[in-house]
Amino acid sequence: MDGFEALEIISTCETLPDLVLLDVMMPRMSGYEVCDRLRGEFHTASLPIIMVSAKADPADAVRGLEHGCNDYISKPFNRLELLARVEAQLRLSQMFQLELDHEKSELLLSNIMPRHIHEQLKSGKTLIADKYESVSILFSDIVNFTTLAHNCDTPKVVQILNELFSGFDRMVDDYAV
Repeated sequence: MDGFEALEIISTCETLPDLVLLDVMMPRMSGYEVCDRLRGEFHTASLPIIMVSAKADPADAVRGLEHGCNDYISKPFNRLELLARVEAQLRLSQMFQLELDHEKSELLLSNIMPRHIHEQLKSGKTLIADKYESVSILFSDIVNFTTLAHNCDTPKVVQILNELFSGFDRMVDDYAV
């Protein structure tokens, strides 16, 4: 019914909505104010906002964009045009999410693999194994690892594993294994 209710709903949701259609003229709080508050918390690509308003002056559209909306459409609107704009924003949001996921996986790979292996994988090389005359292999069961991994965020798990394997590497070097 108004901007306060919209902000309350978004703040209590477990997941963000895919897109927000936001009227500019609402009771108690304008759509511009709601958009400002949402942009204070969410990036434009992670929460697309399309403002819909009876204010059809180009200056109003500029004002909406300055407040952080992704798109602005005037009433009365063409239904097909609105659907096309919604679909375009959803596609952009999905592309942004794919890029974020790719960056996260790159960071994880760079943290758990030697740099030269990571570079070989990025370049598309399919055979990344090196040849060694003599090799030692350690199979290890980390007690309660599943529980640990479940209760920690990914960077913390990577840090713990890095410390564990770095310690193992030091011992291998110390004892010339």
